[in-house]
Amino acid sequence: MPLEIHELLLVFVVILSVLGLQIFLSLREGKYWGLIMPVLFLIYSLYNLSKTTLFSELTSGYYKFGLVLQASIPTIMLIAVYFICRKIRNK
Repeated sequence: MPLEIHELLLVFVVILSVLGLQIFLSLREGKYWGLIMPVLFLIYSLYNLSKTTLFSELTSGYYKFGLVLQASIPTIMLIAVYFICRKIRNK
């Protein structure tokens, strides 16, 4: 079932809000503020990953690697934003 336009806009607004909050936290004076969002996303992705692999009938190594990679994408992106913002702040 495809997303309707208002659902797609809501997803877009949430993604922009998370990125905006990450940029705001990363540009603060304390360097650990910017690590809050990546840690939360990492915990959430590990929880979903453990829940999926425990109850999944697919035990292929490629399937599990794909799940790990897919679950890590938001965390990797937020960490990249963190390092970019810290580099800008330190200049």
